[in-house]
Amino acid sequence: MTIDTLHPRSNTGITTMIDTAQLIAFITLLESKRIEYALVGGAALLTMDDCQRPTDYFDFIIAKDDIETVEELQKESSDRNFGRYLYQGTRIDALYRDNPIFDYVMTNCLDSAVIEGRKITRATPESIILLKLYALPSLYQQGQHRRAMTYENDISGLLMQVTDINAERIFKVLVGELLPSQIDELDNILKDCQLRAQRRRFQ
Repeated sequence: MTIDTLHPRSNTGITTMIDTAQLIAFITLLESKRIEYALVGGAALLTMDDCQRPTDYFDFIIAKDDIETVEELQKESSDRNFGRYLYQGTRIDALYRDNPIFDYVMTNCLDSAVIEGRKITRATPESIILLKLYALPSLYQQGQHRRAMTYENDISGLLMQVTDINAERIFKVLVGELLPSQIDELDNILKDCQLRAQRRRFQ
């Protein structure tokens, strides 16, 4: 898919955008160092048809050992699964490949888009849904209900655009990493999102 610019449309007349130049500059830096990556998160969503969620930071699946070698980054924090960095004032969130879910996406679920004439590597729509579902139990446990709702809206938005999502495949990946009770609730959430995506109001 080709994206000339990542400017979500707005019925208010106000255009919200992300810094595509900074995004391309960082991706170019990674590729110059032969570092494998996959764009995920809000920026990836903005490359997928009409899924529109502006963001002022960028999320990538990437190996921790690789991103730690990038001297142009300033490290803010990290744990076993995630790292937060700054690149010329822009926040970069890294999802480390040491996590089996993130590694699965990186190994099996890569896609591409063209942003302002530049081909970039991103995760597939189905794997974006996988990542959103995987994050939800932790968000709810931490009381981050607003963020969880945003993720559920992201899923519904993707389901409105992409009809060939394989829920069975998604849960086959998740089942080894989450509790059975969490899987059951995520199944309910996904079904709710599918119903919301299928609804057509005022038609």
